[in-house]
Amino acid sequence: MGCAALICFASAIVAFGIAFVWWQHNQNFAQNAERVEGFVVEVRENRNRDGIMYSPVIEFTDYLGQQQKFHSKASSSTQQYFVGDKVEVLYDRDNPGTAMIDNWWELNLLPLVLVVPGISNVLFSILLAIIALVVYRYRPRNSKSNTVPVSK
Repeated sequence: MGCAALICFASAIVAFGIAFVWWQHNQNFAQNAERVEGFVVEVRENRNRDGIMYSPVIEFTDYLGQQQKFHSKASSSTQQYFVGDKVEVLYDRDNPGTAMIDNWWELNLLPLVLVVPGISNVLFSILLAIIALVVYRYRPRNSKSNTVPVSK
């Protein structure tokens, strides 16, 4: 059980590390990105067994005057955007294909998705460690050796 606790804890550390690196990347991107106004030109519906998920397709004009279009990485079960809505867009001048909507969910959703299982793994590893300590503490102990003396 102690080994399982260590594995759970290690996987939590890995999840936290990836989430932090991803979050830091998104924060740096937001600080250095160009900000322009964009418009929702389409709302895509993705049907799955849980229902319908909606995600907007955004069009904006980059600093060279070229039209760019991207599909939002975040989707929701309720329609947040409608065709014609104005949105703030962040994009890298050197790579307009990296554009994203400037809102909290776009910047933080994926790192948050990794943090939640990381927290549950930490809690689970603590529980496993406690169980392992209790089992070790209260295991039966023999005061006499079970070995048979060897005659010379």
